[in-house]
Amino acid sequence: KLSQILFNISVAPNNTAQDAISMLAKTTSIQDKTFLRGSSAELGVKPLKHVDPKVDLSTVVARCIYEGHWREELCVLYTRESQHIAFYAPLSKKPRLVISLEEILSARKCEMDTEQSPLPGLYTLAIDAAWKCHYLAFLEESHRDNFLERLNDALFYLYNESHPNQAPKVAQDFERYRMSLENVLTGEAGKWCAVSTGTKSKQKKQRRILNGRRMAFDLIPVTAEVLGEGDAQKKIASYVENLLKMALSFSPDTVLDASDTRFIEFLDQTSRLRMLPLHDIDRDSKDALCIFVNLYHCLLQHSLLLALDGLPNKRSVMQFKRSSCYEIGEDVFSLAELECCVIRGKTSRPSHPKPPFVDAPKKSMPYQMMYGLGATDFRINFILVSRNHCSTPPWLLHLT
Repeated sequence: KLSQILFNISVAPNNTAQDAISMLAKTTSIQDKTFLRGSSAELGVKPLKHVDPKVDLSTVVARCIYEGHWREELCVLYTRESQHIAFYAPLSKKPRLVISLEEILSARKCEMDTEQSPLPGLYTLAIDAAWKCHYLAFLEESHRDNFLERLNDALFYLYNESHPNQAPKVAQDFERYRMSLENVLTGEAGKWCAVSTGTKSKQKKQRRILNGRRMAFDLIPVTAEVLGEGDAQKKIASYVENLLKMALSFSPDTVLDASDTRFIEFLDQTSRLRMLPLHDIDRDSKDALCIFVNLYHCLLQHSLLLALDGLPNKRSVMQFKRSSCYEIGEDVFSLAELECCVIRGKTSRPSHPKPPFVDAPKKSMPYQMMYGLGATDFRINFILVSRNHCSTPPWLLHLT
């Protein structure tokens, strides 16, 4: 609603309101003058774990909680004994997030244009772990470079001096991943509201956003090199088809190795779905049907690979299909919403549905008007049902 109001104001012939908003945005407030300045005292942070200024490094950063939400926190790099990075929210004693140095694959600067930067004027750093990239923003470039240098020194010592033959701890640390995934990969409630997973109104569960490893500003858009209007849909179709092929190269029956570069590349590619321009897809075309069926099967395979509660059965299939989600084009879609509201959007409602079919929640019904496909095919029932046996999917077709 707010974005629509701002859009209407921006295109209005009378620019008085637009000028007022622009002036307000350019005005420097007290919060702007104090943002990322100071130390733990200014944030009211008193870490329970002692910070040794001789070997540890503490600095104030802005940490990306999720897309569009950054929070000012105290970041402490502990280099002795339990080597880790801890992030303390204002007025706290315990860290909100802890990253073991053994989980970190690399750290890098995020160099981007001012228009692309989420926080123009600040200097961004990315800490790459297998399951998620953590983004930090610094007030000064020297602060970022100093933190990066100290972090790289600690990583070098960890893997070359103290444990020369030790590999990064990613596959072994699955319980830490389980906790972060249950909390939308943030350690706390994410930006999407909980979804109903049962017949009772109180049976709700936080959505599991499976394609949140990297943020949109750290990725190349799917249609970045598209020239013509019709080329966008063709490129989207090709990208989604290749994404499904990548997903099918892994098997839910084998132990998932999170340190596999192929799997990390797959997670990064799914993150690009966040920038997928849904408005470039002609929902009445056959290509649109292929795109969304392939997306559905990709999300299904991805969900089975990370089935933290075990493979779904009759009792758990509703929770599984309603909470397993992708962010696509700045919106969120679960398995149930993709099937019922998008792919079957213009078809008749099912009569006496039984598991493994799961209908979308009533609150998701507006998706039918927004994203429901006009292209239909009677064979869609056989294609989707073939994969709806979630626990032991017999076979699968990718559409072209």
